[in-house]
Amino acid sequence: IRSLDEMLTHHLIDSLAIAPYIQGNNIVDVGTGAGFPGVPLAVYFPDKRFTLVDSRGKKIRFIRQACSQLDIHNVTLFDQRVETLSIEPAFDVIMARAVSSLGNVVSLCRHLLSPGGRFILQKGEYPEKELSELQLPYQVIELNVPILSAKRHIVVIENGVVND
Repeated sequence: IRSLDEMLTHHLIDSLAIAPYIQGNNIVDVGTGAGFPGVPLAVYFPDKRFTLVDSRGKKIRFIRQACSQLDIHNVTLFDQRVETLSIEPAFDVIMARAVSSLGNVVSLCRHLLSPGGRFILQKGEYPEKELSELQLPYQVIELNVPILSAKRHIVVIENGVVND
């Protein structure tokens, strides 16, 4: 993605499309890359605490600089693999966008989820194959992302219980 229009639709607006599903105050973005969706959501929800995790130090250094320049203070950064992360309190929301398969994200991150917490896992097309391999109850929600014609979905897992 190189054009400003594509950056706005495919990164910024796409990240903010999950805002209605964010609950609680302690959120982690695993495999954050360049900070999507964590940084836009941290700006949108200045009263919530966001932890962004990525194993690539270069990405974390970029986000640290961006947060400093944008005066964003509700973001904590970790340069490590999520499966080695041990942090208290546990997270109300674990979110991931374009990181790995659903089952892999859940197995690597489940230890970080608080009782009553939820996974919000962003996918493009309906992830039929990944869902067939998922061993937990889930809910798939098709997102309507303004100005974006591509399909977008989230898979919500309520700490092992589907929220209808």
